[in-house]
Amino acid sequence: MTVRPGVRRLAAGLLAAGLLAPGLGCAAAPVPLDDPGRTAPVLRAQQGPPVPVDQAVLEPMSVVDVVFLQQMVPHHEQALAIVDTAVTRSADPAVRGAAEEVGAPLPAELRTMTLWLASVGLAPDGSAGAHAHAGGMSDEDVARVRAASGAELDELLLPLLIDHQVGAVELARSAAATGSNAAVRGLAATIAEREWAAVVALRDVRAGRP
Repeated sequence: MTVRPGVRRLAAGLLAAGLLAPGLGCAAAPVPLDDPGRTAPVLRAQQGPPVPVDQAVLEPMSVVDVVFLQQMVPHHEQALAIVDTAVTRSADPAVRGAAEEVGAPLPAELRTMTLWLASVGLAPDGSAGAHAHAGGMSDEDVARVRAASGAELDELLLPLLIDHQVGAVELARSAAATGSNAAVRGLAATIAEREWAAVVALRDVRAGRP
């Protein structure tokens, strides 16, 4: 996971204010994504149950926690835009159903992550209004998806959405394994588990298409 220069500068101020956990000045590399039997690791069980939202603002956050939140927010926002395109313009009921499953939990998680970032004085899009995020689609791919419809959209969207969700899994697994804040780690574990299930479902839909 790459830490932007603005986040590094911010880390010093948060640490001095007691809002950032010491000893975690740089983010760990993403945890490799494997596919043993297409079974997702049960990260929720390893990390413990999700923690109430208000506990996140009471515990210091490491740079790993902050970068995860700042990268996952735009990742979720992009997923919602793509899901909306699939639901409204796909010709395949299976594609529409899988897209709805992907999108259903994202608005609530976006609100939660935005709240947690605000608790340490950060905007969701990170320093200097940066929009780059790990595992996201390129602007060109997004434009192609939005311009397509029907069967053309389905052929284009499925591989892109699968790759997009794999990116979410990698980002979330890394934060769940190396973060400091219990609430952030719990959310990351939940996202990793759910998004891997979505990857499996999307691959099944793709495999079942003529």
